[in-house]
Amino acid sequence: MMKLSSATKWGKKPVPWVLALVAAALTVAALMPQPRPGESNQPRPEQIKLAPQQSKVPVSASPTRGSLKEQPAPRLANNDGAKVQEDWWARFGHEMKSTNVTTMIVAGLVLLVATLQAWYAIVSVSMARQNAKAAEVSATVALQAIERAYIRLDNFALQRFGPGETPVITYSAKNEGRTPGDILSLSVNYVIAAELPDNPAYDPEGPGALTIPPGRSFPTYKFFQQPLTHEQFANVTNGTWACFLWVCLIYKDTFGILHTEGFAMKYAPLESHRSIDADGRERVQQRAFRIHNADGFSYSARTVSQPSLPPTIA
Repeated sequence: MMKLSSATKWGKKPVPWVLALVAAALTVAALMPQPRPGESNQPRPEQIKLAPQQSKVPVSASPTRGSLKEQPAPRLANNDGAKVQEDWWARFGHEMKSTNVTTMIVAGLVLLVATLQAWYAIVSVSMARQNAKAAEVSATVALQAIERAYIRLDNFALQRFGPGETPVITYSAKNEGRTPGDILSLSVNYVIAAELPDNPAYDPEGPGALTIPPGRSFPTYKFFQQPLTHEQFANVTNGTWACFLWVCLIYKDTFGILHTEGFAMKYAPLESHRSIDADGRERVQQRAFRIHNADGFSYSARTVSQPSLPPTIA
């Protein structure tokens, strides 16, 4: 009765012990070395030694039903082979997963390098296009600078400068470029005073639209509005006053670029104006004007649209 009761008491809680044994078995199985995929599935040497002892059966003994049932070796061998094969497939799957991760990393690096190369190629093509465009613009600007018209106003002189006479300002417009130039506006203004006015005011009078071929010169003039007085003549002659000019020229070259030139000049009767003729000889011109630098009167600009005309005299 005591043994039965203790067995009954022992069997009331079999599950925790069974789980512990299964966990221990699985741990040992996991810690045991597994054969590699290249190794053979043949039994180990100690298994080969034990095999003859287990298989010693009298030759004369006839097989019985019980002896036939007690031959699990082939089945155990097959089970071990199946287990090894299963472990090999598990290891193979793990290696395949590792290989896939490595392949994905390598493929990502290759994709990154290819992307960088494509980006570099795109940037290189864009920079090449920008450089080509800049070179084209530079070539165009250089061609325009070489071939365009250069219209200059020169040889300013004051004629008929005497008391009671109406002075005349003579000058010439010359195209020193290689292509024709169109004069759109030309304003020549004067004043007899001690200094130039603070702000230049331009008279729109001029020769109007005029085309000057390359290498050609166009002489022109401007009359004083009133005769010269004795006071003006005396003050200009002794250097107290002076006759000042300020000019604004607007012309267009054959490339459609508008050029605006402005400058001021001063008449110096006691000074001579030296120039070089076409034949290379020096010529002294009396009663000539010379350049007078003044803020707001000297400028040069290039535009691609029609500029506003200079302000008119009130």
